[in-house]
Amino acid sequence: MEFDLLYLFLKSPDHFLTREVINQKLWPNENLADVDNRINSHVNRIKNKLKDFPEYEITTVRALGYQFSYKDINPAQLPIHS
Repeated sequence: MEFDLLYLFLKSPDHFLTREVINQKLWPNENLADVDNRINSHVNRIKNKLKDFPEYEITTVRALGYQFSYKDINPAQLPIHS
């Protein structure tokens, strides 16, 4: 489901996704109250995985939803790994 949630964010860059929309898209047969913690867990895991990629950001609006954004970064600003 993490991948499905990330895909949902990628399809909607810079758009605010409410918890209700996420619930309807990923768990249409389940009540929001039943998946609320699941949404939190998946978003937190994605945020953790993206922390090494500063051009991607998921902003949380408490109790409402999330916004995924992509920031252009000059490649010269990225650390060089040898």
